[in-house]
Amino acid sequence: MRLIGCTLSHVVAEYNSSSNSGSCNLVIFIGERKNRMISEEVFAEWSLKIGLVVLISYMAFIMYRLAKDSKAGKTGMLWIFIGLGAGVLGFIIKEILVATLEV
Repeated sequence: MRLIGCTLSHVVAEYNSSSNSGSCNLVIFIGERKNRMISEEVFAEWSLKIGLVVLISYMAFIMYRLAKDSKAGKTGMLWIFIGLGAGVLGFIIKEILVATLEV
């Protein structure tokens, strides 16, 4: 084994072995390594939050178009947003409660 380079953050070693097909070089990283990729759990959490914001915004747009196309007026639009928006409000309250109870 021959030491190629050494720093405080990692050690790189090269291993040469002979076989019928020639020599094989193996580089081993030992120690602290900065991984720039995110885990599946973090990706799922972020994509869920971003996706839900997009879907809730689209639902608000659909409620607005429904109220506008039905010519419900200001009072009708208010009741459409109260009735259909109650589910969204419940979801947001649940997320806030879960976040505060985890701490």
